Amino acid sequence: MAGRGPEPVRVDGLKELRRTLKKLDPVSAKALTKELKGSVGPIIRDARGRVKVRTGKHRDAMRPFAQGARVGVRLPLPSAELLNWGGTISPKGHPITFPRTEFLTKPAEKHRDEIPDAIGDAIERVWERG
Repeated sequence: MAGRGPEPVRVDGLKELRRTLKKLDPVSAKALTKELKGSVGPIIRDARGRVKVRTGKHRDAMRPFAQGARVGVRLPLPSAELLNWGGTISPKGHPITFPRTEFLTKPAEKHRDEIPDAIGDAIERVWERG
């Protein structure tokens, strides 16, 4: 999420590992990226269960990402921050207030301590395949 969304998990040395692996074995580098994205699966599953579903676009737009030394969840919809943090909009002068739900922030905080272990497991799985 943009703005005040949950911070991605940053792992020291991961960027260098990924860069070196990409030079030495591009196939394993792609496998590692896939495994790293899978490490945030618990956050996405939890968040999808918490988000209110009208059209399903917020539930379906959540995407894991692994970029450099960071792993996290993206929700690239302009309204996502409003639904997560709450707030008021005034289309045509009529205020509409959205309650704070933290549908993505709470799962990210809940599972944050699990992510480093999941990243370590992902690296081990790729190493064993290697």
